[in-house]
Amino acid sequence: MSLKDIIEKYIGQDASPKDLAPDRLACAETVTTILKEYLAQKDINFPVILGTADLYKTLLSRTDLFKKLEEPVTGIWAGDIVISPTDGDNIGHTGFYLNATDIVSNSSLEPNSGKFIHNYTRTTWRNYYHYYKGLPVYIFRVLV
Repeated sequence: MSLKDIIEKYIGQDASPKDLAPDRLACAETVTTILKEYLAQKDINFPVILGTADLYKTLLSRTDLFKKLEEPVTGIWAGDIVISPTDGDNIGHTGFYLNATDIVSNSSLEPNSGKFIHNYTRTTWRNYYHYYKGLPVYIFRVLV
């Protein structure tokens, strides 16, 4: 299956049912659970990561698997990863692009807590995480 197919398969579900992190904080667990499933098809063992700061470090260091896209980002693809890493007490978030504008991620809001849903656009993500919370916004492309 393509990464996009796996992402779409999980929409509306809890993509990280092992609950290694509480549902309200399971965005990195959700993204890495999906990446793990996708990469396993290519015989690549990828860890489940529980925090956005650790996920960001992994995305940066695994240049064999991920490429950081430079701002301004043009040509976003389905499956590109968006991440605003946690900084101290300022909790970040991560998800996947479905297309050039729509983002799916773990929902921390009731009644959708823990479900992987279409809950942001490129604009609403940037408005909330960058302008409101003051966190950077990074986009990574999966290379394999």
